[in-house]
Amino acid sequence: MQASTIQMMEPEKASDILERMEPDEAADILDDLPEAKAQELLDTMQEAEAEEVAELLEHEEDTAGGLMTTEYVSFPPTLTVREAVERIRTEAREAETIYYIYATDPGERLCGVLSLRELIVADPDQRLAEIMTTEVIQAPPEADFRTVAELFTKYNLLALPVVTAEGEMKGIVTADDVIHRLVPMLWRQRAAKKYL
Repeated sequence: MQASTIQMMEPEKASDILERMEPDEAADILDDLPEAKAQELLDTMQEAEAEEVAELLEHEEDTAGGLMTTEYVSFPPTLTVREAVERIRTEAREAETIYYIYATDPGERLCGVLSLRELIVADPDQRLAEIMTTEVIQAPPEADFRTVAELFTKYNLLALPVVTAEGEMKGIVTADDVIHRLVPMLWRQRAAKKYL
């Protein structure tokens, strides 16, 4: 229904709406449109937003890369807790969720993770490197939905980083994205069993 509505709008108005959406949601809508229409809307969007959405469209829909959002919070591991909290207040307003803080190096390679709770209760002068977990549960962009859902369940995650083989962090899959994909599947299975 969203794709049909967007398709009927003037390109400028449709692109304005897509720019205000989370990149993963905008990518889902564009993925449901004919390729020519999707490209027209991408061309009409502001460059930064269009690049984020185009990157997400490169991945198959039911993979970690297709489910992820590129809006997450990451800081260098050398930052102090105090500096990280201040940067969250000023810079992280656009992030879809802030359940975890990811530590990344200048090449955006994932170094570690800590929860927002861990950040809040830590000594303000500690460095993120001192309190972060370096063994991070993660998935490659090509991981299928089943693998992603199993990781969420097994490790009780709220978000899962999507990381390339080279260690570069590309985005996160959030628990709500998994639930949105899982619930319709469960309802279809339930309906099929009812009529068998």
